[in-house]
Amino acid sequence: MLTKEYPLEASSKKEPYYPINDTKNTALFKTYQDMAEKETIKSGGRLAEYKYYGMHQVIVAALSKTKKLFIEKS
Repeated sequence: MLTKEYPLEASSKKEPYYPINDTKNTALFKTYQDMAEKETIKSGGRLAEYKYYGMHQVIVAALSKTKKLFIEKS
């Protein structure tokens, strides 16, 4: 499955799309990460790593994840 992101104008009435890395959200992310590791789901990017990425960082992260999943397991 592929998903796409589209920018929206910021507003106090809209839910924020970027992570706020405070103690509460970091603990929640760890819980989700632990749950995902028990499944056969492989994900990456901002949502999966709970980080903001610039485009160059996204490419490096995607190549690194691909190497781990497909090349190093061979």
